[in-house]
Amino acid sequence: MKISDLLERFKDRKLNKINLVYGRELLLIDQVVDAFKDLAKGSMPDFNLTLIDGQETNLESLVSAIETLPMMSDRRYVLVKDFELLQAKRRFFNEEAESELIRIIENMPDTALVLFASYGEVDTKRSKLYKSISKLGDVSVMDKLDDMDLFKWCKEAFEKNQVQANNSELVYFINLVGYKDRKSSVTLADLKNEIDKICAYIGKGKVLDKESIDKLLTNNIEDNVFKMIDMIGTKNTKMALSLFDDMLYSGGSILGTFSLLSTRFSQILQIKALQDTKLSFDSIKATMGLQKFVMNKLASQSKNFDEESIRAIIKSISDFDYAIKQGKMSDRLAAEILIVEACNK
Repeated sequence: MKISDLLERFKDRKLNKINLVYGRELLLIDQVVDAFKDLAKGSMPDFNLTLIDGQETNLESLVSAIETLPMMSDRRYVLVKDFELLQAKRRFFNEEAESELIRIIENMPDTALVLFASYGEVDTKRSKLYKSISKLGDVSVMDKLDDMDLFKWCKEAFEKNQVQANNSELVYFINLVGYKDRKSSVTLADLKNEIDKICAYIGKGKVLDKESIDKLLTNNIEDNVFKMIDMIGTKNTKMALSLFDDMLYSGGSILGTFSLLSTRFSQILQIKALQDTKLSFDSIKATMGLQKFVMNKLASQSKNFDEESIRAIIKSISDFDYAIKQGKMSDRLAAEILIVEACNK
């Protein structure tokens, strides 16, 4: 179940009696936990909300929390974090205790509302408790957001920092940060850190711009992309592939690299077109709004490419980007083919 659907159930108070959320997106789990606590606010939470550390509790405490009747309310709320019976390693609970807890859950009173929240993966293959919850209640995996939810999440994150993020800049940021790469370890927590950093730099009440994103997010990637363009321009396939491997090893994003390569080759194409009009170096720099270092680098690299090869490379980047996002090709294979083909154009 997607987090948006789950939160809608919270809003409508249509939750199942027993629920489990788990996964790698800790911020989303926190959001669900906060929504669960909010449900209890109108029902004397000091008496009717029980918070349990699943690594420290025992069977008696957990059963007591579930079976105790609510006080002056129709519901008692029980939140259990990181319960060990949902994980592979166990210290305090044996199979007998697990079977007893399952029996309690199967006969749980209608007055109880239980949420198990596991910050990470759970043992879906061997945990009998997991299988019981899956059968009796609702299980939601907090994993990577899809494109639309990710876009909405990032936009709201910028708005919370009182920074306006227009669509084009937001898409640029998302592509560059590398979250959408299937094999990427980047989480929403990482995105939040980057968004907070960019917003602190821009300032409240300002508008997100690509220059700020580049300045704060792409320094190391930028250097490697410039070097890669150099290697492509000099037909040094081996060195270009080596630079690509270095970028991946240091946590670089393939889709983010594609986005930056496309941007830089588009700028090289524009520089060549403006040079044909006999504009001066300073006039071209001012027209394109580039920093002097970037303008110097791109102007130098433009000498290694003709217009036809640049357009072909830009089209290849777009085609491979689409193939990756559609699941038609692995991101690494696409990147390696792109580099080899670009070096031979």
